[in-house]
Amino acid sequence: MNILFLDWKCFLRDDTIGTLEELGHRVFPFIEETYEDRVSESFRKAFDLFCDDKGIDLAFSYNYFPSLATGCKERNIPYVSFLYDSPFVKLFSFTLMYETNRVYVFDSGLADTLRRGGLKNVHYLCLPGNTRKTERLKDRSHDRKFTSSDLSFIGALYNEKHNFYERLNLEKDPYLEGYLNGIMDAQSKVYGMSFLEDALDEGTIKRLQALLPVNEFKDSIASLPYIYANYFLARKLTSIERIKYLSALGRAFSKSYDLKLYTLSPSSSIPGFSVMGVAGYDTDMIHIFRESKININISLRSITNGIPLRCMDILASGGFLLSNYQNDLEREYVAGEDYVWFENEEDLVSKVDHYLSHEDERKRIAESGLRKTAELHSMKKTFKKIMAEFS
Repeated sequence: MNILFLDWKCFLRDDTIGTLEELGHRVFPFIEETYEDRVSESFRKAFDLFCDDKGIDLAFSYNYFPSLATGCKERNIPYVSFLYDSPFVKLFSFTLMYETNRVYVFDSGLADTLRRGGLKNVHYLCLPGNTRKTERLKDRSHDRKFTSSDLSFIGALYNEKHNFYERLNLEKDPYLEGYLNGIMDAQSKVYGMSFLEDALDEGTIKRLQALLPVNEFKDSIASLPYIYANYFLARKLTSIERIKYLSALGRAFSKSYDLKLYTLSPSSSIPGFSVMGVAGYDTDMIHIFRESKININISLRSITNGIPLRCMDILASGGFLLSNYQNDLEREYVAGEDYVWFENEEDLVSKVDHYLSHEDERKRIAESGLRKTAELHSMKKTFKKIMAEFS
């Protein structure tokens, strides 16, 4: 097949193209500057010319783009979308109903919600573990002083002043501030389900709109409760949890171990951690995951059940993964055999202490996680499954 690959700055680009070519397809990267617009005449014209020139049979993108979905519908060619971000508000477009769409979602909870709404072209699928990249890069020269540690965390702390929650000016509505703190505190005690959206009743939404109005998109089924829950509260709760858990680790282990934090914000700091700045996705991360004795995952709270791409990257790199509980991790892997999960701050500190001092057990779990990822969730196996529908 001739496959159009929407060539935005997505992760997994090169190895996805390489895998599809290995499977016998011809892949043609395509981009047009308005690809993110929900409706774009310039995108449509460029897309049509490209399809005619290359004889495109199918379009693929990571994440979902309504303009591409519309172009595929009007040409009656399949559009395969593979979601790895959550939340991703463009997914909640009326275009999702098009019969030409085949949408794969990495979070089983989100997939179930959409399918219950009648969208039978949406399916759960675990993200691939890019063991291809591990083989390509594992022996590449790199700075071990930057990449090696006893314990590392890669990710945002979401504590910048420009975040949506910080822009609410909650001092103007102390009742609302107390209510939001209460539901976030309750949610912090529960994994495997999210009730933040359900807790935002009409009165609460009116108070939120009074502080920082949000406009609903005309072509979208994303409700105001969904937007406030996932873009405001879930990110704030994630910030609270990441800072709390990492601070506990800093207090417990900084005197005896090397702790490193890789994050975008240069102003972010956690006592006890060395702040290393940005880790390049296609350069540094594989080495960090392989050379950290323990890799911590603290999931973004809008990912209800799914295995974040960061976890799949750790497993595919042969790193040891210590994560908060996620339903889909339990679905795809075996806790204590392929990875380890923690349930609260005390449990996290206890498990870090145990696995830092039990090297053989830690290495055995990391090796099992890598082996299972290569066997069940490799790029080749994942895309064979996707493309089988069109053969």
